[in-house]
Amino acid sequence: MTDIRPIAVCFVLTLTALSGCSRQPPAAAATAVPQEAAAAPAQPDVQTVTGTVAETLAAANYTYVRVKPDSGEEVWAASAQFKVAIGDRVVVPLETPMENFHSPTLNRDFPLIYFVSRIAHEGEPALPAMALGHSPQGGSASGAEVAPVTEMVAPVKGGTTVANVWANRAALAGKTVTVRGKVVKFNSGILGKNWVHVQDGTGTKSDGQSRRGDRVDRYGRGEQGFGRRLRLRGDDRGRQDRCAVSKALSYAAFDKTSPFGPFSLDRREPGPRDVQCDILFCGVCHSDLHTARGEWPGTVYPCVPGHEIAGRVTNVGSAVTGFKVGDLAAVGCMVDSCMTCASCRAGLQQYCDSNDITFTYNSPDKKQPGAMTYGGYSSRIVVDERFCLHLSDTLDLAAAAPLLCAGITTYSPLKHWGAVRGKKVGVVGLGGLGHMGVKFSHAFGAHTVLFTTSPGKMNDARRLGADESVVSRDADAMLKHAGSFDLILNTAAASHDLDAYTALLKRDGTMVLIGVPEHPHPSPNIGNLIFKRRRIAGSLIGGIPETQEMLDFCAQHNIACDIEVIPIQKIDEAYERMRRGHVKYRFVIDMASLEA
Repeated sequence: MTDIRPIAVCFVLTLTALSGCSRQPPAAAATAVPQEAAAAPAQPDVQTVTGTVAETLAAANYTYVRVKPDSGEEVWAASAQFKVAIGDRVVVPLETPMENFHSPTLNRDFPLIYFVSRIAHEGEPALPAMALGHSPQGGSASGAEVAPVTEMVAPVKGGTTVANVWANRAALAGKTVTVRGKVVKFNSGILGKNWVHVQDGTGTKSDGQSRRGDRVDRYGRGEQGFGRRLRLRGDDRGRQDRCAVSKALSYAAFDKTSPFGPFSLDRREPGPRDVQCDILFCGVCHSDLHTARGEWPGTVYPCVPGHEIAGRVTNVGSAVTGFKVGDLAAVGCMVDSCMTCASCRAGLQQYCDSNDITFTYNSPDKKQPGAMTYGGYSSRIVVDERFCLHLSDTLDLAAAAPLLCAGITTYSPLKHWGAVRGKKVGVVGLGGLGHMGVKFSHAFGAHTVLFTTSPGKMNDARRLGADESVVSRDADAMLKHAGSFDLILNTAAASHDLDAYTALLKRDGTMVLIGVPEHPHPSPNIGNLIFKRRRIAGSLIGGIPETQEMLDFCAQHNIACDIEVIPIQKIDEAYERMRRGHVKYRFVIDMASLEA
């Protein structure tokens, strides 16, 4: 599959190798197109399909459309600039095909999809497309050569036809860059990689100043500072369309194997409804490890994880009413959603019917188009007031941080499935999630039983509130509990046999899965389910109102996580210990260490 990534229209440039450098410039820059030819390139014919819209899906900035042609096979296309309804007659230009494309926003795979400049209604003119070997429209700056188009990519916004006239960022390492336009690092949330490219000052944020001859490494970092982004001095056209940003310190993963390192990222300046917080503590979730190390698909690097954030408000927008400077505040797993669908209106933003959730990290950032969200392994964060939460000063701030994920992930299903006095509740696993499940189940008054593979954790389970503990490898001990549980909360994040636990449920009992394994669980025995009307269900974090309810409950009952505080510089070591289960029970980063 051709490696293609959406970027803004690239303007003219010349790449020349450093004197004595053994690596050659990218082929796209080595063979320039004469300016006479570049001024008015021939537009190639583009094959199109005419048909009827059979399905539409909204995801981030794209509309995904399934079109049933008048003849031939159905076609999937995605466009940033198209409003369509099922039954509309449309014309789809078959440009920028992508095979085996996975949409992280929709969590859906497409065997073949076309990312197109714009889909036209039948009878409307489609936008012109470009072809390999042609130059982008717009002419050239005085004295600059024009590189030929080397690769077609997807549109960004405004219906602009786009093309790559530069090579992948890795090809720029050690090169001298001479440009006409702006040199920026572009982070594509849709297709998942970072690029350094030239642009015309519209649609993509750029910051910092660079000079001709600045050297860049494969991440677009200049020699003058880690995380530095580059652009040519001079014209600032289009900047008024981009939100104001300022630098924040962070620790980032730059690929799935390299150690974390310092990274200077952009945080937007607070808008009218925004709250800005200095991050004091950030919990370390197993999801951070899965994402940073590429164990889940769709990671965009550099990746700054962290969605268990506790801090203090340092600035608020003019329309903010619920927070003031100096307040303690928290941010969890989400920072935005559509807020208009039935689930969002019900306060269940985590189940947004529009699939339009913006997660705290590694998610396309609707507030900074073209950028990804960066999480809590950083010095500060700016978030919409509706997704900012109040923290009581009666809670230890470091121990409260993991409540934003480990806490709400266990609190929500226990509340929903009725873990109350008179009920028997099992908790599978005593880790970051499990230890909070035991605490909440006990606090709700349920008879609480811990299942663990480690006999050494049984004393800890009793301390945390478990009434009984069972070693799950002991078949006789498991058999004693057969058919007796109203609810089992399964927190295990590793693939395992579920049948041993479904057999323990009463008639109409439920096992709720909240751990996400790296590989799917084996298919359960259906007989275990149908003969007792048992259920296997799932649950995802909690909505904003329920998360605030959970934080208030914890303050009233003095419930917090058992933690080990670490400096940010030990995050790689912490990840390795998490893999081995050597933590009781949650790592929390003291973000003051970021300044060290």
